[in-house]
Amino acid sequence: QGVTNRWLRRLIKKTVEYWADRIPDYLPAETRQAHGLMDLGQALREAHFPASQDSLRAARRRLGFDELLVLQLGVVRQKLAWRSEPAQPVPTDWPALEQFLGALPFSLTDAQRRVLDVILKDMAADTAMNRLLQGDVGSGKTVVAAGAALMAARAGYQIDNTAPTEILA
Repeated sequence: QGVTNRWLRRLIKKTVEYWADRIPDYLPAETRQAHGLMDLGQALREAHFPASQDSLRAARRRLGFDELLVLQLGVVRQKLAWRSEPAQPVPTDWPALEQFLGALPFSLTDAQRRVLDVILKDMAADTAMNRLLQGDVGSGKTVVAAGAALMAARAGYQIDNTAPTEILA
């Protein structure tokens, strides 16, 4: 009670005016210039009290850049932490793999074989693997995943293969 829009807007304006230039801008000037970004203080002021629609767009662009940068830095940090964790290497049982591939009613394409080889190399390493296998429908993701899962099972590990459709399952 007693808090009006006008009172709140004045408080926000005073706060933004006081703090906008006191928050350090971690982006170097040359980086801001190279990407056409305004400085952080200006972006904070313009996001709350824009001088024009163009300045509001520029402020949103800068703040959006910051959000994506922080997100990406977090992903990189998590990846480095993940890669520093020791893992149990999973050896490739080449005879079992060749038997599996030979039993298929088709041959793997060069791309499928190349991706499977990269995954098997990662699995044989003593660092954790975190991989997304991506491709168009019908490009052979399931058979590549099945080959990798077979190697894990042959090494005595449990596997979980989730499929998006009954046909693939």
